[in-house]
Amino acid sequence: MVSATIHIPGGGKSLDGSHVSLIVTIDEQRYMTDVGFGDLPVQALPITNVEDAQTIININGQYRAITNNNHLVYSQKLIEGAWGNSI
Repeated sequence: MVSATIHIPGGGKSLDGSHVSLIVTIDEQRYMTDVGFGDLPVQALPITNVEDAQTIININGQYRAITNNNHLVYSQKLIEGAWGNSI
């Protein structure tokens, strides 16, 4: 379990660290998942750097999980052609 912050369109966000997400490793690949409700991906997102980002498409939209280092992971949603942080 990791602490997370929810970002909403328009620049709003929850209190830093007031949300929980899960990061798991399967066959040496890290994945991020969220068990909350709402406008979130409904499957685990492979965590990669931005250059190797894998887009997951499901009923709630297009998502990816990217990292710039080993400590921060960004769950992003594609909205109107631009990636924005969601978790």
